[in-house]
Amino acid sequence: MQVTLPFGPETVALRVPAAEDRVQVVRSRNLRTGRSHEQLAAEALAQPVGSLGLAALARKRSGKAVVMVDDKYRPTPTYRVLPAVLDELRQAGFHEREITIITGTGLHDLMSEEELVQKVGDETLARYRVLAHDAYDRGQQAFMGFSKLGNPIWVNRAVAQADLKVSLGRVGPHGDAGYEGGAKMIVPGVAALETVMHNHAMFLSPRAGIGSLGSNPGRRDMDDIGGRVSLDFILNFVIGSHGERVAGFAAEPVRAFAGHFLRAHRAAVAWGDANVWGAEIGRKADVTIASPGSGPSRPRGVDGKALANAWRGTRLGGTIILLCGDEEPESEEVRARTPPLLYELGSSPREAIWECMERREWKTPEDWLHIMRASAGRARYYYHRVLLAGGKVSPRTLRSLNAEQRESAEEAVKEAVSKAGGKPRFLVLPEASHTLPLERFHK
Repeated sequence: MQVTLPFGPETVALRVPAAEDRVQVVRSRNLRTGRSHEQLAAEALAQPVGSLGLAALARKRSGKAVVMVDDKYRPTPTYRVLPAVLDELRQAGFHEREITIITGTGLHDLMSEEELVQKVGDETLARYRVLAHDAYDRGQQAFMGFSKLGNPIWVNRAVAQADLKVSLGRVGPHGDAGYEGGAKMIVPGVAALETVMHNHAMFLSPRAGIGSLGSNPGRRDMDDIGGRVSLDFILNFVIGSHGERVAGFAAEPVRAFAGHFLRAHRAAVAWGDANVWGAEIGRKADVTIASPGSGPSRPRGVDGKALANAWRGTRLGGTIILLCGDEEPESEEVRARTPPLLYELGSSPREAIWECMERREWKTPEDWLHIMRASAGRARYYYHRVLLAGGKVSPRTLRSLNAEQRESAEEAVKEAVSKAGGKPRFLVLPEASHTLPLERFHK
């Protein structure tokens, strides 16, 4: 069967040595609506999922309210939709002095006052108490018991002491937690370092990763903690792949969901699977052939999102073939900005990294984060064969992805067929950077 793969402004013609009934070519629906965050927020707040409306829910509470928002590393224009949420709280009788807004910073660096202005707006910052969560400051945290998976639950005291807890953020596929949104605003958003460390270590599981939910221990832990902390209400925007990108993230909203933290989140995931990023494939393939997709310029190096999506559609022990471009040489500036341990891990054999993880060989929280991420990255592709075709990448990149390099896609396909034996099933992802192949859409 002949297939044509877009690769930036070019196309790559490729012969797949299998009958059509053994080759599945899929693309996501990749819907776009052109509607604004404000319009989508108003519709979602008027039709809550699994919950009373926010104002009605707030009338049943008194005391303090907290609204959690994403931080500077997510492009949600909070300043545009936060006023609608605050109006609902004021309608229910909450005074401005009773409402706290806090950034779900997780383990990211703290936001400056200028960055807080950009996130929530001048007027909101002037009228309300606005905090930047600091996971490293134990004095900010309150203990709230243990999760079902044994995670000690430490969250920001402003959240723990609030009588009404609301979060505002986005939903889209996520490389570790399966999907953004929902209780992820609690962990890692406003949780303490210790809680985040316990939770993120769960992403070493082969059941974690992009597109996973119920089977993902890290996601299950997040959702369990969200319930124990009593996250009352969410407003989450389903994000498409079109339009501008901010800090590397797609920023265009397609729809919003509001309501119960779990039910509204799952409704957003199911809708996004069917309409935005997902493609239903029935069963995983023996060999997946993926291209990052079309675009104005030729891709450079390895497209991590395309590789992660291809991984989701490939059975354990299967082969992933990813078209890649030439990797840009590492500049001295980038090298100087890279923490020494992170650079060392990128060049280390996977056994050495896993040994660091098992022996807890870290001196600082940042060390732990680098070791955990390197361990999870190596574990993610441990059971697959990854062949990068076409471009030239560094030995360091190959080692970090447990990958091998091949001159062409044709060579990689021939090798994959020889290894698979019999009559392998092929999955072809022409637009892999925004196509998440799932055996079944989430319901």
